[in-house]
Amino acid sequence: MKIFAAMVGGTNLPDHLYPLWGLLVCKGCGLPLCPIESAGGRRSYRSPCGCRMNLVEAATAERLTYEALDSRGLAPAEGVPESA
Repeated sequence: MKIFAAMVGGTNLPDHLYPLWGLLVCKGCGLPLCPIESAGGRRSYRSPCGCRMNLVEAATAERLTYEALDSRGLAPAEGVPESA
């Protein structure tokens, strides 16, 4: 995903803080959503294409994904990241 991030302007955010990076996609065009951190430190995912102007709150998306996996017995042992 670092290669993709470089293509859309780059990021120096650590991969482990964004476990869904590359898995969430824009509903409009199908491009992967990219991580972004606001000035206040809030973690989010955004569309690099401009189709989706609203940010996806990372902690909420990660929690909902974990809960969906857990309900099917597929959740990772380490659970939701501490930073979420």
